[in-house]
Amino acid sequence: MRYAIIVVGGLCAVMLAGCVPSLHPLYTDDVIVLDSLLAGSWVNEGGNETWEFYDTMNRSYELFYTEDEVPAHFETHLVRLGDYLFLDTYPDDDEIENDFYKLHLVPAHIFGRVWISLDTLRLSLLDADWLKKNLEKGSVKLAHEIVDGSLVLTAEPEKLQAFAKKYADDPDAFAEPTVLTRQY
Repeated sequence: MRYAIIVVGGLCAVMLAGCVPSLHPLYTDDVIVLDSLLAGSWVNEGGNETWEFYDTMNRSYELFYTEDEVPAHFETHLVRLGDYLFLDTYPDDDEIENDFYKLHLVPAHIFGRVWISLDTLRLSLLDADWLKKNLEKGSVKLAHEIVDGSLVLTAEPEKLQAFAKKYADDPDAFAEPTVLTRQY
């Protein structure tokens, strides 16, 4: 039960922080890539976030994300769209044991641009305010719903990929990157 509260709280925090949840993944089998540089432990500048990526040998990564000593577990895929790399994270709720409670949770994908080097990982998530404004203006067309005031993407993976690739270089479409440093 404690883990369920953490997952729900974490998802709410992510949604409130301006991230855009998607019901469908950004990836399809043909765009999943692996990069040995991603595997390992990374920490943010403030030291309160740890991102630990483990190669699953199954074309995905396990991500153990800890913020202020509160852990969460995600399935993660690295996606190459043209010259751009993206990271798609999806909550892994295996530790929630109450099936009835699980039925009330709707897990979502979160994606963003990623740049990986030997010692630095930068992650820039899709900016919810930018997307909402451009959807309202009609300058961006992407299937979505507004649920309790929050934007939720409902577009199929191929449409998400076209969108992500088109706006990958737009400095307003993706938030200021979180910079993580490799821990040895």
